[in-house]
Amino acid sequence: MIASLYGNIKSLRLDRAVIEVNGIGYLVQISIKTANQMAIGREVQLFTSMVVREDSMTLYGFLSESERELFELVQTVSGFGPKVSLAITQAMDIEDLASAITTKDEVAIASIPGIGRKSAQRLILELSGKLELNHPTTKTGEVSWRTEITEALVGLGFNRRQAENAIS
Repeated sequence: MIASLYGNIKSLRLDRAVIEVNGIGYLVQISIKTANQMAIGREVQLFTSMVVREDSMTLYGFLSESERELFELVQTVSGFGPKVSLAITQAMDIEDLASAITTKDEVAIASIPGIGRKSAQRLILELSGKLELNHPTTKTGEVSWRTEITEALVGLGFNRRQAENAIS
């Protein structure tokens, strides 16, 4: 298993990159979000997940360990392969997905390309309890007004980052 790569970016496309490590070029499948943060000639560390199939061995690369963990977690759901898992990591971070699962927000999950309403329901059902969202609380144990507004905006279809920016 190849857990990570550190090397120079030799080739870059929207969906893949070639990372040269000690003279060996590794073809790594990436999301558009990841590609936008990379540039040819720069050094990069990618956290990788290798998917072995009967006819191929494919490396998927992520800029953070949490993205890789999300990618691998989504693949544990029946019917979710690496392509859909990569689409989810591009559309949501682990906190956004945890929030959508906690609130059972099928619409937010189904808005990701490659996922329909039934797939969103299956994802919510199978990942409930596996993703815990830490809600900031006040000293009295009540949820803060900021958290309530953020959750309301997420429920309306904003991702968590957009909601927090809007509140700020």
